[in-house]
Amino acid sequence: MITKGVAVAFLFIGSVMLILSLVGAIGACTRQKRTLMGYFYAILFMGSAVIICGVVFLVKLSNNLRTWDGMQMSDWISYSNYEKDRYQSIYACCGYGSLKANAYTGPVLFNPSARKTGNPCLDTIYVANSPDCLNGGVSWYKLYLSLSGALFAVTGICLLTCVTASAYLVFRTIDSPVKKESMEDLQAPFLQNHGS
Repeated sequence: MITKGVAVAFLFIGSVMLILSLVGAIGACTRQKRTLMGYFYAILFMGSAVIICGVVFLVKLSNNLRTWDGMQMSDWISYSNYEKDRYQSIYACCGYGSLKANAYTGPVLFNPSARKTGNPCLDTIYVANSPDCLNGGVSWYKLYLSLSGALFAVTGICLLTCVTASAYLVFRTIDSPVKKESMEDLQAPFLQNHGS
């Protein structure tokens, strides 16, 4: 589920990336060493942060998957009605195991403002077509882990490419500074060809 906090975080990170890209583009066009160095260090920092946070997130997600996969009927029974309703809503499931036992069938407790139709686990057709919460949760975690891993890998590759490109530009700027040409130098070939 994408919450408001996650959306704000994505907008913030996207804004920072946009500003950094503009700084990098300006530095590349003007070949100013300070601008390029600032871009290089900012991208290097962001790349390191993405790698560290991504690894921590994937490890936690893997631990959650193992915990969910090892859930027993006694664990499901020990959950409060609110927790059962929350899990049933998030994973679109009902109850535990192949018999879908101990499904929460009371009034909506989790996020009632968004669930105007009530508790779907009261509908026998919905119960028959939905997975049980053990398999539904495990499937969700596996899918989320795969998508997160792929997104993490793509983001890491993009950031490493940016770091490499900015480092190349910085070293190129140091090795071959731009010659400041005067207007007369630029006009000289034209004047030689056409006479004055």
